[in-house]
Amino acid sequence: MGGKSYMSYLRLPARLAAFCEELNRRRKSIDTKDVAAIYELSFWAHYELVTIHPWADGNGRTCRLLMNLLQMEFDVLPIKVLKEDKAEYIQALIDTRENEDINIFIDCMTRLHCQHLKADIDHYIDSTSEKMVDKQDLQKKMVDKWSIKPSLAEKLVDILEFVADKDEFSTEQIVSHFGFNATTAKRYLRQLTEFGYLEPHGGNKNRTYSNKKL
Repeated sequence: MGGKSYMSYLRLPARLAAFCEELNRRRKSIDTKDVAAIYELSFWAHYELVTIHPWADGNGRTCRLLMNLLQMEFDVLPIKVLKEDKAEYIQALIDTRENEDINIFIDCMTRLHCQHLKADIDHYIDSTSEKMVDKQDLQKKMVDKWSIKPSLAEKLVDILEFVADKDEFSTEQIVSHFGFNATTAKRYLRQLTEFGYLEPHGGNKNRTYSNKKL
């Protein structure tokens, strides 16, 4: 990587022993409430081990595993290094080595971590907002089309949301999840069947339902 000529294998045992000793010293002395220090320790360990480069193959993966292990040990969110991060990640390793400045690598990993966290949060917000909009829209359609009360429409949509990922389900599952009595659950399921959202299967005693359309 970057034209680096790695150290002789004869020096590896001593270098690894020194690295482990220093890592354990830092682990014992770290302030476990200092999140930034925890991440910096994990990035330092990653960089030091990948610089030692003790294996013929798998050095990058093993160093990232060590980094994540340290992050999990101190209960902070593990960082992801995605395929699209590879060029920036490798360049940071090269620049850190050439400039002998660990802050270059620490800044790069911190930036990537923040970007991924923001993307994950944005994705969650978008998916939640989309679900809320769809739910409210479906409730309005039920009220407008079948002239039912909004409170009833909300219960019916809640049932549809609960069974959306189920191939088949029973009245008992609805009773157990929502706390309805059996009579009420059957009435709601019957209405959803009449409205065309559910399809019934079997007789009254062993009846199950599946989604017809949402």
